[in-house]
Amino acid sequence: MDGPGDPVLEPTPGLRVYDGSPVFIVPVFVLLRWLPGMLRRTLRLTLCVLAFGVLGACTIADLRTREVLEVGDRGAAERKGRELLEKAVVAAGGRDRWQSFSRVEMDFEDEWRGFLGWWFRPWPGNPTKLHVRYGLGMGSVQVRFLDGPDQGSLWGLDQGGFWRTPPKGARVYQRRESARFILRAYQFFFELPFQITKADIVLYAGERVRADRTFDLVFATWGRETPHAAHDQYLLWIARDSGLLEMAQYTIRDRYDFATGVNRFSDFRRVQGLLLPHAYKMAQDPEDPGFVHRAQLKAVVFHR
Repeated sequence: MDGPGDPVLEPTPGLRVYDGSPVFIVPVFVLLRWLPGMLRRTLRLTLCVLAFGVLGACTIADLRTREVLEVGDRGAAERKGRELLEKAVVAAGGRDRWQSFSRVEMDFEDEWRGFLGWWFRPWPGNPTKLHVRYGLGMGSVQVRFLDGPDQGSLWGLDQGGFWRTPPKGARVYQRRESARFILRAYQFFFELPFQITKADIVLYAGERVRADRTFDLVFATWGRETPHAAHDQYLLWIARDSGLLEMAQYTIRDRYDFATGVNRFSDFRRVQGLLLPHAYKMAQDPEDPGFVHRAQLKAVVFHR
């Protein structure tokens, strides 16, 4: 079954993220156009890193909406939020069906764009085709590269940490935080309707209309409601007509306290009784019609 397309995005009340550029950086970027190519690219990268540092010192992202900030009956807001998350679980095929499987295999195509795509991309090739195997419930992960510079290589995560295996070599454990972060993020978003129900704090966050469709929003986090470096915040968009979780805004505390992203889920298809998005499109900002990163599932098989 094909699901609804991406929602048309509008500004979200309550999203308080620093959105200006340091005034001294903008004119310098303009001057870069007159510099030689290699020097220009080096200085542009240096300034982008500097801008990230300045932004990170300015603020910590907070995804609470007006409805969350002004909540009256907190108990009612929590009950409604959790009811909506359970509705999304049922729409995705149900918890019993999900828990009847222990692991999954999938083939997908992965693509990154722009400076942020270059900054966060863990793979050597772009775009690239991958075969992924992992244990459900955020278990161990194994990724095989199907093309590109690392074709035939394996990457993975287990209790020992991140590891790599070249096509004709032995497994080597390495400290690569960017790879560990991305592999866990892939798992989490694939399991999102089932994993997010474990959040300590869940509150109804209002409703929004997009392209003549109504979405109920749910705020979720861990630890405490106010923004803090230890836990991410999530703002989940659940379509009222289908009950499906079709979009998630999120913070990226593991990388930068000020950073946020949005993941739009579409191309829903039935797989062994579960209704799963096969298209994932991630951007830096909810109002960005493009993407920094996208993944398209080509095949999915669950195992008991």
